[in-house]
Amino acid sequence: MTQQAFADFLGISQGYLKNVEVGKQQPSFNFIMALIKATNYDANWILKGEENADEKTGFGWKYK
Repeated sequence: MTQQAFADFLGISQGYLKNVEVGKQQPSFNFIMALIKATNYDANWILKGEENADEKTGFGWKYK
């Protein structure tokens, strides 16, 4: 999946996604919520990097 396709999927601009990835911008609450809803990743994993043993969900997205 391209960065543009992933940004479109989340409903954000590609520029904003790039800036979050490289640390130029902090992710907004709305961005984090869109990411959680779109991917079904556990919120603890998104926010803290901690995996909930009972909820191993998500798509494992890869993009160029």
